[in-house]
Amino acid sequence: MKRTTKFLPLIVAFLFAGCIVTGNVLIVIELEDAGLQTGEDFKVWEVSKEKSSDWKEHEDDINHVVDIGFSMIITNNNTANAATGEFYISKNGNLANASQVRANGIKILGGIEVAPGATKKITWPDSYNYLSNFDILKQYVMDGGFWVYATGIGTNLNIDIKNPAVILTINAKP
Repeated sequence: MKRTTKFLPLIVAFLFAGCIVTGNVLIVIELEDAGLQTGEDFKVWEVSKEKSSDWKEHEDDINHVVDIGFSMIITNNNTANAATGEFYISKNGNLANASQVRANGIKILGGIEVAPGATKKITWPDSYNYLSNFDILKQYVMDGGFWVYATGIGTNLNIDIKNPAVILTINAKP
């Protein structure tokens, strides 16, 4: 019995050694500012490991995707009507209009509404209130990239999207 307890600390240290050398990596992918003028207007951004030096640097280390979030500031320049918008992802960067995006993309953010003449700041934690299809989004990250489409809903749309970003948290392999 004495011999077993003597080696117990060594066994515990060995079992947890993998946890010490692994960790999470935060990758922030900043996108270009955009504006949307009508419900058929859209903006598209490419999000890929080839365009993100941090993602590219850690691509071989990715064990799994822990978390994905978004952040942005949306200003509704129309003082008469609320603005509503959605964000979609696709493996296709050549969708030609918002109707094609809605028909062929996968909605990842929806229910975003900005009051007339107001500005809404969506932080990383706030984005969970609008997020859907998380597992598909995680798979797209594991595949190395996707296209993000922003679409507005309505005809009197006049919004600006400032500082949009995709925030990835990945778990590195030991």
